[in-house]
Amino acid sequence: MFEQAGVKAPATFDEFLQISKTLKDKGMVPAVTPGKDGWGVKLFMLQQMIQVGDPQAMADLVSNKTNFDNPSVQEGAARIETMVKAGVFPDGIANLDYGPAMEMFTSKKAAMLMMFTWELPNLAKDETVDFFPFPAASDKYDPTKNVQFWGSPLNGYAVSGKTKHPDEAVKLAEFLAMADALYFETTGAPIALQTGNPPADKSPLMQKFVDWYNPIPNKIASMALNSLDARTSAEMSTEGANLLTGEYAAADFNKAMNKLWSENTWFKN
Repeated sequence: MFEQAGVKAPATFDEFLQISKTLKDKGMVPAVTPGKDGWGVKLFMLQQMIQVGDPQAMADLVSNKTNFDNPSVQEGAARIETMVKAGVFPDGIANLDYGPAMEMFTSKKAAMLMMFTWELPNLAKDETVDFFPFPAASDKYDPTKNVQFWGSPLNGYAVSGKTKHPDEAVKLAEFLAMADALYFETTGAPIALQTGNPPADKSPLMQKFVDWYNPIPNKIASMALNSLDARTSAEMSTEGANLLTGEYAAADFNKAMNKLWSENTWFKN
């Protein structure tokens, strides 16, 4: 679709908006992402839009060293508002669920997919698919030096210290962890747990991702997993969905989020 429209992967946020306009003028949906319930905004889009302008501000937000009064943080929401109003996303993006969003991309109704790289093994089946990190919005961001990573110290399986059957509980946790590893191994995704199986050959697309991702020195933890209590997480979903309607200003989003952030109990435990 990029070739049909005569565009190339953008290097800056402004170039991203420019190629999106070209794609839209050619009758294509420029980009798609799951927007229902604010899924994309909460899990990665807001973080990306802050990060591409000021990675340090994003790292500070994740660790509660700043808030939504920070101009760099506010600019992240403003970039989402800009994309929505520029027609980067399909109509009704705020109600578009995960499956339909993926189908829109794989059926070539949308030229770009904003998504976690866990989808790369499936997308690699189509040799016309490539990937690029989201382009920079300022000279503070370099995609070879900064990246969001999905994960948390709290991820995985735990065993209660009060269990009456600790040995059995540990065996169950190990079994579940291995089951996960074996499943993701079959998809071609990189895994950390050693399954005993010889490593499978990576697709060129997955190898390209690994070669880009592994050397990056500044891996910023995901805010959705490492900074939000249950209430803040739920409210951020609502605020994110509202932002995707194009009828809710970034300034209102930031004001609402700053209030929620001040009441967030995650860092008080």
